[in-house]
Amino acid sequence: MTETMNATGTSNEEPLIMTTETHKRINEEAINAYRIFSILYGLVVFFGGVAFSVSYAIVQGERAEMIKILARSYFIYLYWVSIIWITFCMIDIHRYQRISNKCKSASSEANRKSSMATYADLQVHHVSEDITTSNDRDNKLNSLKDLSHLSLTKKSSTDIRKSVQIHENTHNTIEQHDRKDHVVKHTIGYNYDKNSTVDGLYTRIGIGIFCLGTVIHSALSILSNLENHLCIRWISVVDNSSRLLFSFTQFFFIFKHSDLIIRSHQKLARLAIMHIVVTNLCVWFRMVVVETKSQILEMREHGVGLSQHSITVNHLITAVNQSTIYPSRHLLNFNRECFKLRATGLPISTFIYEGYMRLTPILYPCTIEFSLMCLTLFCLIWKNIDKTFLHKISDNASTKNVFLVNCHASTKGLFAGLIVFSCTMISIILYGVLRHKSDDSFHMTQSSLAHTPSNTNTATISDPTFYANAILETGNLCLLTLSLCATVWSLIRVRKLNYHRTTSRFDDVLMIVSLTGIYLYSVFSAFAIISNLSSSTWIAHVKLAVIILEFVEGTVHTLFILVVLRKRLRPTSKHEYPAREMIALLIILDLSLWVQKTTTTTKFEANTTQLKFYNVIPWSIIAATATPLQIFFRFHASVCLSSVWGDMYKLPVYDPMSSSEL
Repeated sequence: MTETMNATGTSNEEPLIMTTETHKRINEEAINAYRIFSILYGLVVFFGGVAFSVSYAIVQGERAEMIKILARSYFIYLYWVSIIWITFCMIDIHRYQRISNKCKSASSEANRKSSMATYADLQVHHVSEDITTSNDRDNKLNSLKDLSHLSLTKKSSTDIRKSVQIHENTHNTIEQHDRKDHVVKHTIGYNYDKNSTVDGLYTRIGIGIFCLGTVIHSALSILSNLENHLCIRWISVVDNSSRLLFSFTQFFFIFKHSDLIIRSHQKLARLAIMHIVVTNLCVWFRMVVVETKSQILEMREHGVGLSQHSITVNHLITAVNQSTIYPSRHLLNFNRECFKLRATGLPISTFIYEGYMRLTPILYPCTIEFSLMCLTLFCLIWKNIDKTFLHKISDNASTKNVFLVNCHASTKGLFAGLIVFSCTMISIILYGVLRHKSDDSFHMTQSSLAHTPSNTNTATISDPTFYANAILETGNLCLLTLSLCATVWSLIRVRKLNYHRTTSRFDDVLMIVSLTGIYLYSVFSAFAIISNLSSSTWIAHVKLAVIILEFVEGTVHTLFILVVLRKRLRPTSKHEYPAREMIALLIILDLSLWVQKTTTTTKFEANTTQLKFYNVIPWSIIAATATPLQIFFRFHASVCLSSVWGDMYKLPVYDPMSSSEL
């Protein structure tokens, strides 16, 4: 009989196990299918953005206006789908947290009432025991007093043990209930990875700076379109307004939910987050294409290498403004309708537009760097959808909003870095002054050539430009040499620290991707300078040394950062901080190089040899692709080193001073 029952129970359990495994397998297949579908959707959207961006830049004639309208409409669609989902997600997170807080409050109240009831039972039992003991003591005979007292003591201790056991069982039941609730809470809804390192102070500040640059870029574009009410391009206004709102919404979401784990609406979330990732990628590609076009027209204005161009170059320049001859680079993308009204004698203002075009070389890298950081963060969120972690996760948003800074063992490095940063700013100011003087000399030369056409022999390089390049390259050489020496010394000093496996792929991905910008710029620049080295000045030799040094320093710098992100202090060396002063110096060195490259590398005067070797279009494409990554490398290196500076050196907790020590 027993064997029959066991066989029946086993046969009933096997279908249940098979059903569970089948259901799990079907769920995994569905998850993989939606993941693949979201990737395919992202590819389709990305290639659409590439096609519209390239067509926007090269299509000429009457068809250009239609292509521009379609391209702007396509990007408006990308922006608003992303904005709608981010808004929906933040509302849903708020709703989930409100429900979760109510459940926690109810659970805490139930635990409190249960504890109070158990405590009251114990108190009542003790009071009844005291009363019983007193009555028995009065009524019993003296001869039986000791025996009665012993019996009551045993009874009291037995009942107390029972009450304590009841209290422990109740407490264990509550704990089991809490654990079950904990599992349920982490099955649906939204959680946060408390071990994530992507929500540090420096990262938030960096994203905020790049978002600010993007917002200013979009706002100036909107104002330049609204400057003349007779020829407003409303599609352009809507496009730039949508990009501004998209950038701000992204920044707000990342600032609060960068370590989010999504377990609600998973199918929709996979598709929507992939859409946001691809939107950032399309914005990055679009800005590269637009800036390449702007650089080509700027070099056309200055007459850089036009005699060496092929028919393709002339065709592209003609395609950009076939029907209108623009007077300067600052009007090269001006509204065609406004220019026609200006030709008829109507007063057309270009004040805001000219200022916008002057600031574009500084602001467009911010848009590219902001898009790069956002797409990486959203890739991590997409990857973590419904992911299970072995370490602790939370139902609450990140609480890393209180930051303590300890400058112990880094004062000398900070002050040395401030001196280097001051010298860098002085060299940048001198470069800007000499470059402005060079521009004035160029316009005076152009004016004299217009009045004396027979004089065609002018100096290709003026003295202000020569001295500006000399200051720029010498400053680069000093900064890179100092950074390489400090990096090598720090790498030697930290090699004996403990290895810590936990790290963020966010930093690894951004460091390696941005390093490709240094490699692209260095390799192509080295080819151009080496091929023309025999007929160059001493500045070309310094430039070649800077390029080679930057290639080596960037590689060593990346290796050092990837190593120290995984290092921690040994327990036996709590009061030793190896290389902390050098890391503080490296942070400011990276910031100095970031500021210098942001303000100088985008200028074509710094790359005259490359322009002569590759011509305008190839070098413009290379520079527009590599320069933003090269600039971003320096900033993100300082972000990673600041994280190392704070996290690798876990300082011991000191006891507070007593009153006698004050």
